Amino acid sequence: MTTLSLMVRIDNSLSASCFTCNPCPSPFYPGSYLIRNKTGCRWCAKVEPTGYSYTVRDCVNTCEANTWFYLFNKYSYQCCTKDYCNKSQTNYPSLQMITILIFAICLYINKMNSKM
Repeated sequence: MTTLSLMVRIDNSLSASCFTCNPCPSPFYPGSYLIRNKTGCRWCAKVEPTGYSYTVRDCVNTCEANTWFYLFNKYSYQCCTKDYCNKSQTNYPSLQMITILIFAICLYINKMNSKM
């Protein structure tokens, strides 16, 4: 468990480069004049307010959904730590989730082998 905590801590301390725009063009085009690039970010965020036809992308210090509550009542929120990862929605599992899954499988196999 210590290893997993350490991995999460390391991941959160890395700096990322993010797209920033409010509102962002749709469809998203990184070369648009509306989009800026910001470096040294802890997290890149993508916010899609419910009931609005635009998206907000920004550089944020924490990955907390309530960061945007003062602007929007309802919204979907995604954050990530890779360079320019707030470009579009990603459906790939994070490194931490893959590690936890592998760890759980190893524990299960070990438990099954010890019963034999």
